[in-house]
Amino acid sequence: MSPVKLFLAKIVSCIILVAAVAVPMVVHGTLNDELKALKPKDFKRLYADSWRAVGGNIIIEGNAYLPVSTMEVYADKIVVNMDNQDFEAVGNVRIFRWQDGSAAVSLKRLAELEKEANMLVRNVSSSLSRLGERTYTAEFSFKSDQIYADRITGNLATGYFSMVNPSIRYTTFTCKASYGERASNGEITLHDAEISSCNYLESDNAHYSIAASEVKLTPPENPFYEIEHAEFKPGDMSVLLFNGMVKIYGVPVLWLPAFFKPRDEHLGLAGMQFGRESDWGFYINLYRTIYFHDAPEITGKLHFDWYEKRGFGYGIDGRIVTPESRTDIFVYSIYDRKQYKTDDYFLYRQDIPHSRYDFRVSNITHITPLTDFRGVFDYQSDPYFKRDFFERLYNHDPQPATFFAMEQQFERFSLSGYMSFRVNDFYTTVEKMPQVRMDIPRQEIFNTGIYYQGDFEAAYMRKKWIEFDEPAPKGYSTLKDYDAFRFDMTHFFYYPIANKYFSLVPRIGFKLTTYSHTSDKEVDDKDLKRMFAAAEPQNMGRYRFNNYDSDGGSKVRFAMELGFELSTKLHNTWQDLRSEFFRIDGLRHIIQPYVNYTFIPKPTLNRKHIYFFDDIDRITKQNFFRFGLINRLQTRSGNNVVNLLYMENYWDIHMEEYDGMSALGNVGTILSWRIFKGLSLNTEFLIDISGDGEIKDTYRHGRNAGKTGLALDWLNYWDINLTYSPAKNWKFSVGYNYVRPYDIRSAYSMGSTLTQINSASYFEQYNTETDESFYIRTNFPITPDERTFGSFQFTYDVKMGSIDTFGFGLLRRFHCWQLMATLEFEREYDYSEKGWDMEVNYSVTANLTGLNDAMNNVQNSVLQELNSSIANIKF
Repeated sequence: MSPVKLFLAKIVSCIILVAAVAVPMVVHGTLNDELKALKPKDFKRLYADSWRAVGGNIIIEGNAYLPVSTMEVYADKIVVNMDNQDFEAVGNVRIFRWQDGSAAVSLKRLAELEKEANMLVRNVSSSLSRLGERTYTAEFSFKSDQIYADRITGNLATGYFSMVNPSIRYTTFTCKASYGERASNGEITLHDAEISSCNYLESDNAHYSIAASEVKLTPPENPFYEIEHAEFKPGDMSVLLFNGMVKIYGVPVLWLPAFFKPRDEHLGLAGMQFGRESDWGFYINLYRTIYFHDAPEITGKLHFDWYEKRGFGYGIDGRIVTPESRTDIFVYSIYDRKQYKTDDYFLYRQDIPHSRYDFRVSNITHITPLTDFRGVFDYQSDPYFKRDFFERLYNHDPQPATFFAMEQQFERFSLSGYMSFRVNDFYTTVEKMPQVRMDIPRQEIFNTGIYYQGDFEAAYMRKKWIEFDEPAPKGYSTLKDYDAFRFDMTHFFYYPIANKYFSLVPRIGFKLTTYSHTSDKEVDDKDLKRMFAAAEPQNMGRYRFNNYDSDGGSKVRFAMELGFELSTKLHNTWQDLRSEFFRIDGLRHIIQPYVNYTFIPKPTLNRKHIYFFDDIDRITKQNFFRFGLINRLQTRSGNNVVNLLYMENYWDIHMEEYDGMSALGNVGTILSWRIFKGLSLNTEFLIDISGDGEIKDTYRHGRNAGKTGLALDWLNYWDINLTYSPAKNWKFSVGYNYVRPYDIRSAYSMGSTLTQINSASYFEQYNTETDESFYIRTNFPITPDERTFGSFQFTYDVKMGSIDTFGFGLLRRFHCWQLMATLEFEREYDYSEKGWDMEVNYSVTANLTGLNDAMNNVQNSVLQELNSSIANIKF
């Protein structure tokens, strides 16, 4: 290659990098890095009709083309002054960046990618999986960022450039202008500009855009002014404009006094929902997601809402992420004009204020690889705020706790500190101010074959019951708080005996617990159940029970346990069994029967005198066998072994009766089964083997409807869900839930872990309500282009003998936005009219999806559907 041609190639490459100043393309590093990336093969592909030298100017003219690394530049004419480094590119200036990657795809997807206009597919190979599925591996290249202009002029030394009629596509948005300037500090000013996250703007046909006489694009602060020292990152530019106009399909619809888009943020992360809901009336929800900062990553979703019957609401849902931590912040407030619209909360002795709000902060931090911090602070105006306005958050955590915890892992033990306190007096809370705990996992003692496991815990604990705004009716009990310092330690020893036929693990241990205060008055199981019922936010306060007193003094309780676990494993393997339909690549069946015996003699202190904080305080005499059976069907999935089926059955048999309850405990079953490709089943149920349960008649609004639904006196609880996805974007779900009033005997062990169903406590396993319902849900595509989708849901209340809700949904994806409509019918009983009402709720939601629309953008399709990501693309 001649020296002149080599010099010209470098000059053209500088022009490409100058354009990169205007377009923060997907490349990391400095301009010097890009220059170093120049290879001789790039210069060999340089093309132009002619080039010549005139004085100090080098002129490249006629279809000038030069590929440099992953970039390509085209222009009609380029002029560069070798003395002062002035340059000019004229006529159809085009700059493109290509991104490369590889992935394994199906034959159908490969054909789709080969048809894409901006996609190159090469080096295709195929392979057959162990299940008989053929996949195709190929390399892909596609165009990403780009710039068009009629003319680019400037100086390579100072970094000042001007552009005539530029059209630029950024990582997160595209823009057009009649004229643009880049200052030496990297700030770009566009005149008579229009910006959008819909790339149809490039053809003057954007679905939406913002126009302004002047738009400023600002890169991150950089102390260097020369181009060769500048650093460019994807989406670096922030956008600021004043006196803007929002356009829909080119028609002005809204004036904006000002608009700001932080860097690395899509214009399209915004949406609006309009609809009607029985408790809200008509409503409009607006949201806007903003990326405030990169490192740490700070994002926030702004909410601006209007409810016809309730008022205006606003808030932010934010997140701060660093390599070691994540902090979530949720703040929302509304002046609620009709705070009792959703329910007659005043009947439950709670005053709901007009000013309603929630402030929540949660954090998890990995201080060191072995030290973690977790904390949550949640402050609310009333117990029903989330129920009224954020039902999903309420269902996930009806009574959020406030706590701070830190844990340090050591080689043979762990230390943790925990502090919880009540910030909302309308919730019942066990405060720990603080709790310090040391856990010692099971480990062998000096190669003796004897294993030790233990824990130590010290805490000042205070039970603070819910506070009602109105006292309980005269003649009924009032909940009273109590507190005590509790020191607890547990020590257990195990001696495993194993051979090829069975495993036997006998255990012996004890728990020693000290209380600074106890109760002289007895509080039995019935009292506690009534206290829990009286602490429910929705109750009339008509309960009578004994409260704890503080006259028992300090006490020490000793509880001992003897027991063993006997188990064996039987298995069979079929290495060569394969089925694509059942997703089987070899099969192994493991059967593990076990027997766990637990004997806890009567503790030295009766639990009726011990303040109740958690299960530690409820330990009582135990003498039972648990018979269990675990079945697992396993297969290979790549290099991993996965469960096709997991099922555990257990049955407790108690050696003596207690409080009139049968010695035969419940039979429990947990089943998770991936039946075949796309079909899965999950279920749990509890069977009362004694069959002495009572099925009461159902009353529907004062009318005796007899025994409704299953009405089985031997079934306490059943939850089942069946999900089927026969093809992409198709999903069917059917579920059924049944629960009746029941009370289960405790099966508790201090030295082994026992499975339990539908209970958070080993001792307080009871239910007082009857519920029986089933649902059907389905999602499906409507059009073959995978842009229009439908959904349907149906819920039936068996107890009430009526449809609870049924609704329909429709989703349509457009080029850079999507539209969703829902229609729901909800049947409610009007007690004042003594009849049924049909409430109709509906909503229409529009979301701007931006350049990175997953359904429309080739890059994102590759990211989502292929097995490996495209290099250096940030989505």
